[in-house]
Amino acid sequence: MVNRKLGRSQYFPVPENPFIDGVFVPFGGDAPQIVTSQGHIFDQCPATDGCYWIEITNKPVASIAGNAGGEALDLHLVRLGGIQFGVPMHPGIMMHSNTGVTFDLDAIRASIPGVRIRRFTALCGMSDTVIQQNVKADMWVLIDGQKRRQEHLIYNQTSHYTNVEVDIDDHDRFLTLVSTDGGDNNGGDWTFFGDPALELEPVWQQQRP
Repeated sequence: MVNRKLGRSQYFPVPENPFIDGVFVPFGGDAPQIVTSQGHIFDQCPATDGCYWIEITNKPVASIAGNAGGEALDLHLVRLGGIQFGVPMHPGIMMHSNTGVTFDLDAIRASIPGVRIRRFTALCGMSDTVIQQNVKADMWVLIDGQKRRQEHLIYNQTSHYTNVEVDIDDHDRFLTLVSTDGGDNNGGDWTFFGDPALELEPVWQQQRP
């Protein structure tokens, strides 16, 4: 993904990463928004301008401009409540709207035999470093295309974040994270999931009476 590109309603598989099923630009237009390689549809996808600003990243800074040689000219820190995210102590998934990413839970399960995935947890918010006023965005957590959590964020020079917990059943296949522009445009929508984690438990705990 690169700055201000279009990807309306299309779904792009990521075969080079076994745990990431694919990425997409949520549009909510006339075409159904596909969010998995198996064709799951995000029926509640809101209308957006179908554009994104920057690629999804887990880095502590996001380059938002560059010169002809590819050198970054402007870096945006990912920070919430004064805490830097995208670092080993506090990992993060930066998702400036409009973007979406889907994880293959079955692939993750296959890599960690003997445990089950209980839930997804994270902080959901907008970076402290936003400089605009009245910035709006929506963040979504989907399971197999179905909404499990939605957070409407409004930034006015104060941190806006919440804790997200979404239970995951053994038959759930795909976990999708989405950032949309909140109904205005995607200017200043520096949204991210901080400290994202999958809570696990040994299979034998599930079998106890």
